[in-house]
Amino acid sequence: PLLSILSVQHFRILFFLSYLLFWVLLPLSLVKKHRLLLHSRLPLAATTLVLFVLAFCTRVDRLGNTHFAFSSDLRNQEIAVVAVEKIKLYSGNSERYQVVFLLHDGTEVVIANRRDDWLEALLPNGRRGWAKASQFEVIS
Repeated sequence: PLLSILSVQHFRILFFLSYLLFWVLLPLSLVKKHRLLLHSRLPLAATTLVLFVLAFCTRVDRLGNTHFAFSSDLRNQEIAVVAVEKIKLYSGNSERYQVVFLLHDGTEVVIANRRDDWLEALLPNGRRGWAKASQFEVIS
């Protein structure tokens, strides 16, 4: 995806450069009726608009993933913190499943799913695991 190639800061720099170039070329194309100048206005304006959206309408969540700022993914995300010293995360929503990794007190996770009194925790590196809901404190 395009958002993983460059950071939001890079898109902002590219937007400002493109915006500046557009406003320099626009009056120049009106004064000098050169074919290249006339035909470059629309593609440059479209590029500037796309860069604006990528630079100012995207947001990085707590896990480092980039989303459009108006995305329902961001509005519906619940963040939780591990509220006990150490917890085991399982591959399913029961202690009968295999332990996939451990988390320590204070670790922030996104709640990906809920089943009964279990939560599926999503980590920044994409790993997932299930633990008892009572071991987390939901913060948003």
